[in-house]
Parts: sequence; structure tokens; C-alpha cells
Amino acid sequence: MKKQQKLSSFLINILKRIAETRISRSPFPSNVSILSIGELHQAIKKHVDFLRDEIKRAEAAKEYINSLNEIEKDFVKTLETLESLEVFYEKFWEEKVPENLINKKTVMSEKYKQIFESLKNDEITFNDFNKVVDQCKTLQTELSDLNRRAKNILNQYEGLFESIKEYLTAGSMFVKRFKESVVPKLAKSDKSKIEMLLESLTNLYDRSLSWLETMLENILQKSLYISSLPKTRALIHEEERRLREALIKEMKDLNERETLVLMKIIEFLAHRKSFWLPLTEACTKIAQELNISFDEAKQIILSISEKGFTALAVSF
Repeated sequence: MKKQQKLSSFLINILKRIAETRISRSPFPSNVSILSIGELHQAIKKHVDFLRDEIKRAEAAKEYINSLNEIEKDFVKTLETLESLEVFYEKFWEEKVPENLINKKTVMSEKYKQIFESLKNDEITFNDFNKVVDQCKTLQTELSDLNRRAKNILNQYEGLFESIKEYLTAGSMFVKRFKESVVPKLAKSDKSKIEMLLESLTNLYDRSLSWLETMLENILQKSLYISSLPKTRALIHEEERRLREALIKEMKDLNERETLVLMKIIEFLAHRKSFWLPLTEACTKIAQELNISFDEAKQIILSISEKGFTALAVSF
């Protein structure tokens, strides 16, 4: 977000200007050139009382500006965080943030600019401290509402990363279930090589998830600017593809097509956080994923079941 002068800073400058006019104000009537001692004393006393009252009004105005400043700081930080999350998402996950979210964020930024421009246009009308207080009250209400809406947008931006976290978490669950339910049944395959590949997959998912959560925490706390990243969606997917293909080749108890289908079934269950998948649903999903017929998918699943790697439900 392009930096602009803060509302609170602008009001502080107005406060100083009003204070300067009060300090430079003469205690004596402008239409009288000669005063008696009594009149002089009375004029000075009246002026001192006036200044004391003005100091109280200025202090009250300063308190309102300080309160406004806290609301404004939080709002500006939220806008900056939205910018950082947008850049991070697009660089890391390599796709654009949904347009409706970008539009919502833009509306918030534009509204903030409009409020500031309106304040600048009204500057000439600020000729006393009470006017500053009234303006602060109005701005506090407007900014509090904007901040509430910006926080809601922030929650939606954070939600973009939840599906990524779920994908990585499901990947770890896939490996865990493969280890627990498939590896013990292997008779012809090299279990040590398969376990090494599974461990590499676990590290890929777990480390990527940990890195993602750390990056998000830092962005939310500090509104970091993201220039380049050591991890991207493409890099994660490429490493995942390489390891899964190696895993398929190491599986000797099943042919490659059967191994792929078995892995897809475990993957479906990991995403669903379930141990059971109806046979009809399994056949439908496999047919869609691999672009094969329902009957072909069913025959492969039945073959896997006959070799003892699934029950007909299909379950693990």
C-alpha cells in the first residue's frame, strides 16, 4: 500500500496551528490604545484564564487524537498485512488471489484515502480545539468500522492458506497410513527402500507445512515484504511427483497401475480423514482421476483386494 500521511499526524499539525494562533493572540483589545492599570490587570487576567481553558481543550483534543492514532495504526497494519499475504500467496502458491478478495481490499484502501482527502479539504474549518475533538469522534467511528471490515477480509486471506495446510497435512496422513497398512503386507518389495521414500515424503510435507506456518506467523506479526522464496508450489509438487513415482516403481507386490490406484485410495481417505470408502464411490473417484471407465477402475480395485491390500469396502 502506498504510504500516505496519517489522519492522526494531520490532526496534530492542525492542533499545533490552533495553539500557535492562541499563543500569538493579544491580551488587549485591538480598538483601545490606552489602558488604565486596572484595565491592564483585568485584560491580562482574562487572557490567562482564556489560555488555561484553551490548554485544557488542547489536552482533551490530544487525547482524542491519541485514541484515533491507535485505531489508525491497527487499521494500517491490517492493510499492510493484506498486501504481504497477497504477495506471499501469489509467489508461493503461484496463482492469483481471488479477484473478489482483491476488490474488497482495494475498497478499504480507497475509502481510507477518501477520508483523508475529505479531512484535508475541511482543514480551513478547524479553528478551535472543540472542532478537532468532534472530528476525532467522527473519524474514530469511521475507522473502527473500516478496521472491523478489514479484519474480516484478513480472515478470508488467511483462509486461502488453510487448503494448502490441509493438502500438506493430508500428505503426511497418506504416508502414515501407507506405512501402517501397506508396508507390513509387502512380501516381494524392498521394504527398506520403500520406507526411505516414505520418510522423504514425510519430510517434504512436514517441513513444508512448518515453513508455511512460520512464514504466515511472521507476516501476521510484522507485515513482511516478500521478495523471493525458497519454496514454491511447483517445487513441492515436483519433489512429491518424483518421490511418488519412485515409490510406485519400488512396489513389486502390485503392478504400477494397481499401486497408483492403491495410493489414490489412501489419498482419498487421508483427505476425508476416514478409514472407509464405499466401493462404488472408490470406483467413481478412480475413474475420474485416471480417466478410465468405472468397470476398469472396479477390476483394478478388486485385483488389489484379492492380493490382500484392501477390503472390498474399501478400507484400511
